[in-house]
Amino acid sequence: MINRILSQDTIAAPITPVGGSVCLIRISGNGALGVLKNIFKGARVFKTHRVYYGKIVNGNEVVDEVLVTVMLAPKSFTMEDVVEIGCHGGAKSAEAVLSLVLSFGVRLAEPGEFTKRAFLNGRIDLTQAEAAADLIAAKSTAARRGALNALSGGISNKTKEMANKILSLIARIEAAIDYPEHEDEINSDVSVIKLLKEITDEMKSLLSTYDKGKIIKDGVNIVITGKPNVGKSSLLNALLNDERAIITEIPGTTRDILKEQMMIGDIPINLVDTAGIRETDDVVEKIGIERAIRESENADLILLVVDEINNEGKTTFSCPSVKKLALINKVDILDKNTVQAIHHDLAASGFSDIEIMNVSTKNGTGIEGLRLKIKDMFISGEIDYETVLINSARHKQSLDKAFKHTINAMETAMAGFSEDFISIDLTAAYHFLCEITGESLSEDIIDKIFENFCLGK
Repeated sequence: MINRILSQDTIAAPITPVGGSVCLIRISGNGALGVLKNIFKGARVFKTHRVYYGKIVNGNEVVDEVLVTVMLAPKSFTMEDVVEIGCHGGAKSAEAVLSLVLSFGVRLAEPGEFTKRAFLNGRIDLTQAEAAADLIAAKSTAARRGALNALSGGISNKTKEMANKILSLIARIEAAIDYPEHEDEINSDVSVIKLLKEITDEMKSLLSTYDKGKIIKDGVNIVITGKPNVGKSSLLNALLNDERAIITEIPGTTRDILKEQMMIGDIPINLVDTAGIRETDDVVEKIGIERAIRESENADLILLVVDEINNEGKTTFSCPSVKKLALINKVDILDKNTVQAIHHDLAASGFSDIEIMNVSTKNGTGIEGLRLKIKDMFISGEIDYETVLINSARHKQSLDKAFKHTINAMETAMAGFSEDFISIDLTAAYHFLCEITGESLSEDIIDKIFENFCLGK
């Protein structure tokens, strides 16, 4: 269990990028108001949730003209006294104000430390803290709305609901153990097995949302692969509707991976153009081919581009868990018999179970259909923004462990074993559910999570 006791340090950091028209510098902690009184000229008495106009001064020197917002504990994001100084955003102005604040014994905040204090002080749980970071990093409307759902307690409420059901069940079982003469009365209303089945169904349903949630948050990683000069870079340009990759008739033009981002509907797409796969003595090209194979292994979708018979590129299809599409390119210049022959050749080469599409990166044939196909492969239908989706590997890992222990408890109950054995698995399941909200995580794991936050959040 984490120890929800913070140091008495007062911390400060810019919470907006330096260099804009305005920069906000946040001070949080017991000394925030004292620092303000030492450097602010414009008011001496401060009420919570008020904005004050005045000047930041260093002795007789005016440092900047500012607006100051005061939020007194516990009615602030961190539940501590918070002062936000809105100064001019030029690098020198913001730097001068921040340096003056730090000169009063205030410490520069670590990345994510404001959010960490909100978590440690009980203002939010860990899923909400992570959602705040996801909201900042959101690449799409779907990702933004999913983060807002989690920030408002969607994931934590669902998790706590399941945890409370398990806790109630543990209490019932413990009562039956302690008072065996009343066991029938305690378990008379709803059987333990029925309740466990309901809980496991809820866990299974939530676990099933991970793939969709992860795609909405992080996007789909698509690797374009194939032999040299089949039109891989042309496909990248066609999908982006922009000339981002260099195209020549010389084989091996692309020697390194090229990464670009785009949107298909509301799904972020991470496109990777790779070196053409072939036998070569060129050292640099060999490195590019090795990188292409590594990228394929980590892809969500491989697009194999071919333009002739025996151009299958089997190496790129050695990833059994990765979705794949084969694209016959240059159909604008290939006759129908050749296209049909390539289809048969792909099937004979072991790709009979992989969907094949015809495209032309030159005139755009099939490109829009390819975009729609990619969307349907990962997100079918409309996105329901009210549905709770998990998108964190950490959440999935803890939920999966809780699910397995709950299944074990149900199987133990069905086998007629003692309630003690059921209680052991249920206690473990409860612990893993509490990991999701941060109630039973160790401090070092908490620190690791917040290390990935940006400075000022």
